Amino acid sequence: MIIKMDKLVIYKGSLEVVEPKVSRNITLPLANLRLTVVNLEGEPIPKIIVKLSSEGYSTEGRSDSGTIVFKNLPLSEVGGVGAYRVNVSMRVGRGDMPIYYEERSIAVSANISLIADLARLRVRVVNEGGEPVKGVVVSLSNRLMVNFTSSQTDENGEAVFENVPLSRGVVNAGTYVVQAMRAGRMIGELRAEFEKPGTILDVVVMRGEQRLKLLDYHGRPLAGYLVRLVDEIGGESLNASTNDLGEVVFKIFHGPYIMEVYGDGRRIRSSSIQLAGGFLEIKLDEVNFPLSIKVVDAMGRSISSGRIEVSTEGRTLIRKELNGEPVNLDLPYPVELRCDIYSDDGRLLHRELLHAYGPQELVVELRGYIFLGGIMELEAVAAAIVLAIIAACVLFSAALIIRAKRKG
Repeated sequence: MIIKMDKLVIYKGSLEVVEPKVSRNITLPLANLRLTVVNLEGEPIPKIIVKLSSEGYSTEGRSDSGTIVFKNLPLSEVGGVGAYRVNVSMRVGRGDMPIYYEERSIAVSANISLIADLARLRVRVVNEGGEPVKGVVVSLSNRLMVNFTSSQTDENGEAVFENVPLSRGVVNAGTYVVQAMRAGRMIGELRAEFEKPGTILDVVVMRGEQRLKLLDYHGRPLAGYLVRLVDEIGGESLNASTNDLGEVVFKIFHGPYIMEVYGDGRRIRSSSIQLAGGFLEIKLDEVNFPLSIKVVDAMGRSISSGRIEVSTEGRTLIRKELNGEPVNLDLPYPVELRCDIYSDDGRLLHRELLHAYGPQELVVELRGYIFLGGIMELEAVAAAIVLAIIAACVLFSAALIIRAKRKG
């Protein structure tokens, strides 16, 4: 009698049959194996793949808990089996990384712990002054796999990696390449050996030079303006003022920033900007921009009589006689304007607050007035028209009466 598992013969023996029904207990050379893979801190390693292979038999299992049970494994004593090769891999972002290897003979069922040369690795990212840098993406590479894991630094500038193979362990991961990235660009790199648990590797990251040039609406450089950059990732704030050429230089890490521009003590612009070093020209259309003000009557017609005065913060910007053409002026920054319209004899006819945020044409409508050679109140014009109509009706009626008397 022969019993096989796949093509492997695990039992061969004779059986004497002397009766129609025969019962016999046969002990097969099989074992159950419970494997737990742990790191050097004794913690189970998740996401593992264990492959058992011998000359005549092989199998594999997967586990998210670090423990795998293999049932009914042929013992090593079975012909064609021999010692098993135990290969353990760990699933990482870029594939399966080998973390353990050994050869083992299986003689009986057992509960075995395999200790892989894996440990926790801390990477600390600091700037040139030794201060921690937050929000930097740190990636690890070794001889086994490139960029197999990554993490982002916390407020202390640290990125913590669990279950990292030692450089000189069983699988010999070799020298590590630690790269620090911001906004898709490398700002620091370190090559080092990871030799024991508790290791902390320091990566020094370098800032790049960022030159900004500020121009107004007309393309002229803006000197003496304060520029503030707030790092959206790390929260760091940098301030500098533009020179006579409208330029300012910062030492920054690449990435997203909030850029604020101040002139005459007021904030002119606040916007998000992606900075990656080099030179960047920024045009501020809201600085020294043209504004056009058109004054019309209730019928939408341009007014060529009276006077306009435009002021802001107690300062008169322009005082001009209306001639039917738009009134043009340049504003240094977005402001709220007070627009006053006066009659030819100096009476204030209309006052309106205007919000000027950039190049545009604003329309001031004198709703209660109409232009008829001069600025006239709409009610007075309407009343005059009504009186004229009444007078015409009276005259017409009188003419009819006189005509009737003559005929009579």
